[in-house]
Amino acid sequence: MGFQNLVDFATFPRSGSILDAVYVNNHYYRATRRHPIGSSDHYSICIMPKYTEKHRETKQRPRRRERDIRDNNLCILRETIASTDWNIFTETCPTLNELTEVVSCYIQFVSDICVPTRTVPTAEMMKRLPADDNIRRMEERKKKAIEVGNNAERNRLQRTINRYIYRKRSEHFERIATDSTSLWNFLKSVRNPHKNDNKVTISRELGSKLDTHFGRFNSAVIKDITLNLPHRSVNDTPGIERDQVKRQFGLVKRGVASGIDNIPWWVFKYCSNEIADIFTVIFNESIKQSIIPSDWKHAKTTPVPKICSPASVNDYRPIDISSIGFNCLQKLLLSYVTQSIDEHGDPNQFAYRKGISCTDAILTLSMA
Repeated sequence: MGFQNLVDFATFPRSGSILDAVYVNNHYYRATRRHPIGSSDHYSICIMPKYTEKHRETKQRPRRRERDIRDNNLCILRETIASTDWNIFTETCPTLNELTEVVSCYIQFVSDICVPTRTVPTAEMMKRLPADDNIRRMEERKKKAIEVGNNAERNRLQRTINRYIYRKRSEHFERIATDSTSLWNFLKSVRNPHKNDNKVTISRELGSKLDTHFGRFNSAVIKDITLNLPHRSVNDTPGIERDQVKRQFGLVKRGVASGIDNIPWWVFKYCSNEIADIFTVIFNESIKQSIIPSDWKHAKTTPVPKICSPASVNDYRPIDISSIGFNCLQKLLLSYVTQSIDEHGDPNQFAYRKGISCTDAILTLSMA
């Protein structure tokens, strides 16, 4: 007759059998088990209609997926990279471009295998705070207290963490309250959290214009630039040590975007000791041959609108994201370049000189 039993769990605890049944002719109800009423030896059954709240009927935003960079996965990644014989790469790759490409692909491949992706729960996203060294240090001390069984220290650290989080949240809301734009955006997100943000649509014709407009910077035309700095001899060529590379990789900021090689920031930051050897070889070969690897000459260019309703290519600002390894090489060479500028550069130059800023340029111009 189309009736179905809703009870699919044991209702008699002594034998663990189903002795009770509730039959309905539709799927609009669900049955859940409750505690026995009074001195009864049967579980009570609660029949509730199936109801979906209105805010759940709307399309939910997909949960964020990210790499699971917890300690156990990072330890596996470090062990895998540490067991790599880098001599195989240096001996089999005849050119610097090939060596850089092979090493980048290998590190990306290993990181994808050792560090899987995971779906971040909504509760975890709500509890997250901006990267703070104080929170991180207190969490590490709390974990150590839990491992040794020191409950008093654990409770004290938990109270300290709660007070710190409360103070940070209060400062955040005070900062929002003083900014009317941020306050209204916050209220809109609370009233209608599922409303999609206004996305800028780019037509095919405008996309072609953007490619041509921003792609002109990557032209192969070489311009003759007069070199005022004297050429250094081979013996004066700066050499980069392994400790310098390791230290620079450790200074990579959390969350920085990866370049065209797709090596994420946490590989450089947390595996700096393991990858410092091969990158030291690449950096020194690049300086010795005066060649930049071809992969590092490419960058991800993202046009960001300057106004709410952009109509032309001039309404966009290009944001270029290059490789993190290449950015580290630039920072390592910056000290050598600035030293040459101080020795042989123009005394009226204010950029890239230590202890001199735009304020000095303005004062020099105003007092001239």
